[in-house]
Formats: sequence, C-alpha cells, structure tokens
Amino acid sequence: MKEEPNFLQIDQTTFYVDLKQNALVEDENHDNKILFSKMRDHGSYYSFDYSRQDKNIHSITGISEVKGILKRIVESTEENDIPLNIKISKSSIYLYAAQREQINIEPEEIGQANTLIMSKRETKTDKGKEALALRLAGQLPTLDILGHTFFVDVRMGKLRPKDDFLSNGISFRDIEDYYDSEKKRYIIPYDPKKKEFVPLDYETITEIPKDLKVISFNEEYTLDPIGWTRLEGFPMIEDTIKLHHKATPAKWEEIYVPQKIKENLQNISKDNLKEEQVGEITQKKGRKM
Repeated sequence: MKEEPNFLQIDQTTFYVDLKQNALVEDENHDNKILFSKMRDHGSYYSFDYSRQDKNIHSITGISEVKGILKRIVESTEENDIPLNIKISKSSIYLYAAQREQINIEPEEIGQANTLIMSKRETKTDKGKEALALRLAGQLPTLDILGHTFFVDVRMGKLRPKDDFLSNGISFRDIEDYYDSEKKRYIIPYDPKKKEFVPLDYETITEIPKDLKVISFNEEYTLDPIGWTRLEGFPMIEDTIKLHHKATPAKWEEIYVPQKIKENLQNISKDNLKEEQVGEITQKKGRKM
C-alpha cells in the first residue's frame, strides 16, 4: 500500500488522478480507468458505486442482478461483490492531481478549486499546467502596465492595482468605448501617475495630453478565461492559460486623437473666421449709420 499523498486508496486498490484522461487510473493497471464522466456529479463532489471485483464503477445490468446484490447483503456472502458507495470531493481530486504534477500550492488554497478542474483541458507545457492549477486554486492573473502590476479581477469587473490602494483601478465598463472588436483588445489613454484610465473629450480636444500614454491589452476572456467562463457560465474550451500578461504601447492614431484634434482645430478656425467676418460687417454697418 502506497502512502504518498498523490495516490488515492479505494478499498485495497491504489489509484491516481489523471486530469488529461479525466479519470482515476489504477496504479498497477493503467488500462483500468474510472471516468469522472461516469460518476454522479453532486456539484462539490462525485459519487459512484465501486465494484471490488472489477475495481471500477459497478455495473447493474438488470433486475436479477439487483436482487442478487440484495441477497448477498442480507446473507453477508461474497462480500467482495457488494458495491461500495464512494464519495470524493472535487477539491480533493485537485489536490491529488496538483501533488502528482509537483505543483507547489498552499494547502489552504485547495478548497477554492471548483468544478472547472474536471473540464476537458490539456495544457501543452508544464508552465501552462502550473498556471492552470494556480488559477483554479484562486490566484488571480496579473497585467503589467508600464511597470505597474494590476490584478485581473473579472468578478469585480476591473483591473486592480496590486500595491496602490488609492487608485480606483480600471473598470472594464468605463473602457467599453475603447474596445477594438477586430483586434479584440482595449486601447485606452492611461495616466501612469494615478494608474488610471482617463476618458477624453473628443468634442473639445485640441492637443495631445502630455501626462497620458496610450496602452493596449487583451480582452477579459484572454486575460482570465477561467474567471470569465465562471462569470458567464460557459464551459472551458481553451488549451492553455497564462497568469501573467503585459500591456503594450499604442499610438494616439489608434484611438483617433490626432484626427479629431485636426478636425476640432479646423472647426475652431472656421468659427473664428465667421466671428471676424461678422465683426467686419458690424463695423461697416456702424460707419454707415
């Protein structure tokens, strides 16, 4: 009998968790798999009837077998054939898997893992596996904006500065108008000192704001696919995730600021010209009087 924490003991048989196959796999017979999809899903845990003889989910094929099981229970004969009701929490499944993959997770974080751990996902690299495990354990993704770290908090609907509680952060709702649907990215004016988004008045702007920078970063789903799918209630379909992202510099032209400045200056020139013309006409009328 193995005592390592990454193995699960059912009756006298040792299993390990394999998330790639979404199954409990017998340690001494890798062809024997207990699929999570065949278990009863109770939300926070799975249950199933275990056959000691088959070392798998007990299969009842007809009423005669049900009667046979009941008879054996009553007569206490052939005990090894009586199915065992097994319950296993999803957080425990995650714990076994994380330890088997040698992922360093604090034990108190394990309870935060939810049903997404059983999603049909296969990360392509060890780094991707660790990122997935950390996120399922509750760690939020981060976004680096010009050297400042923000937590991607999809549930709160914002980017929260990691070490600046005076900043309001960046609300996704506030930057909706700065979303580029073709690029699937936000392109926003940003104040590096306040670490905040600064909306522009396109009707009056006449010069490039000196204290602002233009930055670009991915949409919510790309920044935090797990948080987004949890919030929206959709299944996970991505193959890999990233926990750390970085915003990139963008150009003012990408949010049409130089174009609008030119247009506003032209309009101001036209208005000034009209005022001058009106003033000249008034002066001429005054001389006649």
